[in-house]
Amino acid sequence: MHITSHFRWAILNLNISFKKSVYYLLCLQANADDPGRTADITVAVVDTFVWQALASVAIPGFTINRLCAASLYLMGRVTRWPLPVRKWATTAIGLSAIPVIITPIDRWVLL
Repeated sequence: MHITSHFRWAILNLNISFKKSVYYLLCLQANADDPGRTADITVAVVDTFVWQALASVAIPGFTINRLCAASLYLMGRVTRWPLPVRKWATTAIGLSAIPVIITPIDRWVLL
């Protein structure tokens, strides 16, 4: 219960383009007559799912989590700000990091 409740948002809020691409590939899979083509389409479906999971959820989530954890820790050591201020500053740092990390992550996942 605990694990599934934490990841329910990720499952329910999948990107619409991801849903469409997987649906398209699954339809190709269902209509494939040639066994060799079926294997190719299966590889494409798995590749699409893995790439989207890495690029959209796992890598950005981990990167932002570690950035926020490090910034909260450093602000606790360096500043005398109260905890609520440090938490809001950490949130601002995490949100502002999103546009900065997207391009390098996309490039890395494509390799």
